[in-house]
Amino acid sequence: MEIKNLRSHPKDDLMGLGRREVNIESLSMQYQPDNIVYRDKEIEDLKLYVFSGKEFPPESVFIYGSSGSGKTAVIKHITSNYKNKKANIIYVNAGECRSIVQTLNEIYRSIKGDYLSLGTNPNAYSIEIVKALPNDKHNIIIIDEIDKIINGKNNDDLCLYPLLRPHEGIRNDVNIALVLIANDITLKDRFNSSIQSSFGRLWLKFYNYNEEELYHILLDRIKLAIKNTNYSWEESALKKLAKSASPIGDARYAIDLLKLAFINSKNNKLTEDDAISACERLEKTEIIKEFEKISDDCVILLFFINGLRGSRNELKVFPNIYSLYEIICAKMFRRTISYQHALNILETLEKTGIISSSEIPYMRGKPLKFDFRTSIEIVDELLLHEISRREDLKKWAKEGDTEVFIETLNAFKKQTKLDMSDYIDKKTGVT
Repeated sequence: MEIKNLRSHPKDDLMGLGRREVNIESLSMQYQPDNIVYRDKEIEDLKLYVFSGKEFPPESVFIYGSSGSGKTAVIKHITSNYKNKKANIIYVNAGECRSIVQTLNEIYRSIKGDYLSLGTNPNAYSIEIVKALPNDKHNIIIIDEIDKIINGKNNDDLCLYPLLRPHEGIRNDVNIALVLIANDITLKDRFNSSIQSSFGRLWLKFYNYNEEELYHILLDRIKLAIKNTNYSWEESALKKLAKSASPIGDARYAIDLLKLAFINSKNNKLTEDDAISACERLEKTEIIKEFEKISDDCVILLFFINGLRGSRNELKVFPNIYSLYEIICAKMFRRTISYQHALNILETLEKTGIISSSEIPYMRGKPLKFDFRTSIEIVDELLLHEISRREDLKKWAKEGDTEVFIETLNAFKKQTKLDMSDYIDKKTGVT
């Protein structure tokens, strides 16, 4: 078997863990455990259809699921233990390549040792890949994070067709299995019908880990990390870390929390206080990263979402959030974005795990309400900082405070007879 890993991931910054007596490698995201827990069914399906080791050609498969759900870990676990000499496995991370042309060119280079210069038409690169592949191998091409370079709009996915159907006018003597991995769970629905039919029944979804599963993943890692040392841990610490990561079900996030908790630990023991400190620190880091990317309009919307937390559901619905946003923009002589645009911004931010949405079933039209997954105090601190550092917003602030925002929010909350007739179903009698 020949495995070609085109690009390696940079090493984790272990932030001083090298000075400790723990097994540093087991806390790294590059660490590949001997067993992948809670993914037996997914491994079984992949081994049956793609990595069977039998003489018949493997089949193409589309793997999808949220970040940290074990997709890449499972693929690397299977390929590292695959013993079929006829297999020619090529792995590329599209997120590191930044474009579909560069991704396809990397695949071609792994076969022929050099890059192509065919312009910007990705279909031409796919055809040349098919022509270059050996005819005496089971060629398995794995493209990780395909959703970073293809979004299923304007038929940008059709460049994959030659790789999925090489026998239609290109070559009849080559076997190709295309394995696509995506974090965007909606990408498959946007694929062109010809691409969808090429995968047939092989759409493999990885579900988010729940709190109990995350706890056992952390338990396995901590046992590896402190093996043959005098370190110990409190069970409540692992439960706290698992609970913190459970809203997004991300194993990578949970392991990052564990690593950070180790950094905080003292006296050779991982305590619940260490876990709490790690959760607060990493939550802040993740939120800051996302806040730096978002627009001023999104900052304003998030300020009011956070400000209405703890209020009754009728107040927290998105129509009210948008009304508050309009009031502030009027005071700032600022043009507003449309209602739908604002809603799209928040739905996009929801994919990062910072906020969540849910419908209110007893209200007409079942409007959405948004909530942060992090404590009000942490979000308040970070939003106040974000507003005070932005030129178009800080002129309405006083030394980092957000007086005009707070006054608007408080005035809104005091409206005890808020007109909800557009949203409340009169049949329920809810007020």
